[in-house]
Amino acid sequence: MTQLTDICRRIDDAIAANTDIVLAPTELTALLKIASLVNGQGAAAPVPQPVPAPEPTQQILTLMTLQEAADLIKVSRRTLWLCRKNDPTFPAVVRTSARHKMVVRSEFEAWVLSRR
Repeated sequence: MTQLTDICRRIDDAIAANTDIVLAPTELTALLKIASLVNGQGAAAPVPQPVPAPEPTQQILTLMTLQEAADLIKVSRRTLWLCRKNDPTFPAVVRTSARHKMVVRSEFEAWVLSRR
């Protein structure tokens, strides 16, 4: 019974804090069995199994500042700016705010390798 009390307390705390709660599969099974008994369904009611989370389908892009890009190829920011200005194959720059520009790391590395 202490396990049920602990689970209920954690659920109440999560609701009060407006956060998610993660239950172990054994905790979830125990909670669902008790809920089915409370609802009058008895022990014969099937206990639904947790659904596994889907695999991510999108690639996560890593951004790097122009200073980091310049440091990576060991040039000044001015030289990097000239490369951006004069080379049409330079990767697109992503504006993260009015003053900050970044490049996608994988695209920048591919551009560097293409220039060898």
